Amino acid sequence: MNIQQILLYFGIPVAIAIIWLIQQLISKDLCQRRLEKENSEILQEISQLINEKTEYQKQLSVLRQQLFENSIKENISFKYGFDKRNNILRHKHTGDPYCNKCFATSNVESRLITEATGWRCDICGECYGDPDRNHRITEYRDL
Repeated sequence: MNIQQILLYFGIPVAIAIIWLIQQLISKDLCQRRLEKENSEILQEISQLINEKTEYQKQLSVLRQQLFENSIKENISFKYGFDKRNNILRHKHTGDPYCNKCFATSNVESRLITEATGWRCDICGECYGDPDRNHRITEYRDL
């Protein structure tokens, strides 16, 4: 059925109304497709933003860890001095010896246990010799 046959069969006002309805259906279909395309694009953008958020959260976590480590190191350097001769940390106010290895590997403040020839860490087991005490012990043995 073509437009002339519709006009003749239904009359001009009804035919115009039918044509208008057909146009509305076609335009709604086009609008629906356009909305579906926009929806798909928005979903892709959301997915991309979620991935970026995850990446930023990872970077933030790394930066927080670095900040934490730096603040601990600043705190340690403020509280302790490095004794190059014995390879240990010494508390700046009390002079107590602390384990250099525990601090360097895991940022743990471990006070050393004093022994006959030096110090031993109770946490990691590292031994630090004291040249002054080693020399004195050797002198006593020679006597």
